[in-house]
Amino acid sequence: VEELEDSIAGRKFAKLEGKQVPHFSTLNRWIGKIPPETVSQINQIICESLKAHPASAGRKKEERLRVECTSVETNIAPPSDSRLLSKKES
Repeated sequence: VEELEDSIAGRKFAKLEGKQVPHFSTLNRWIGKIPPETVSQINQIICESLKAHPASAGRKKEERLRVECTSVETNIAPPSDSRLLSKKES
C-alpha cells in the first residue's frame, strides 16, 4: 500500500489514479472475505495460463520464474514491532 502512494505507475496499474489508497487494514479485511474456493480458482486460472504461455520458455532452469506466497498469521503490531524483523542473530 505504501508503494502505491508514491508510485504513479503503481497507482495506474491498481486503477487508483486520482483516488485515495485504501489503508492496509482495509485491504486485509477485503482479502479475508475472498472464499478459499475463489482463491483456488484464481490459482488454477493462473497455472493454466502459465502452462499455455510459459514465462520461463527458453530460459535455463535457474532463471525461471518462481513465486513465494506463503502467509502466516501473526500478532505483530505494525509498524512498531516491524523493526524486530531486521535484527540479526548474534
